[in-house]
Amino acid sequence: MSASSSRKLLPHDFAPANDAPWLMVSLRGLGRGSVLYMHGRAEPVLAVPVVSRRRSMALLVVQDPGGWSYLWDAAHRTPARSAPVAAELIAG
Repeated sequence: MSASSSRKLLPHDFAPANDAPWLMVSLRGLGRGSVLYMHGRAEPVLAVPVVSRRRSMALLVVQDPGGWSYLWDAAHRTPARSAPVAAELIAG
């Protein structure tokens, strides 16, 4: 994107590794909190509290053959194209 472009930047304009803030804001808009953990050289993990179960579920960004996806609770996956859509799925 050139400096002279007037197009508004959207969440999908950024690399998946930079999506955590967009996803965190989208989750907050749905009344869900989250915490981003970044330990040493490990991959960043977004923890989303599950109040009904008194635990946090881990959310990762993984690369699939078709692109990037959000993976949570070790079994659920959705393409990382839209943080608001992913947040709705994650919030359940």
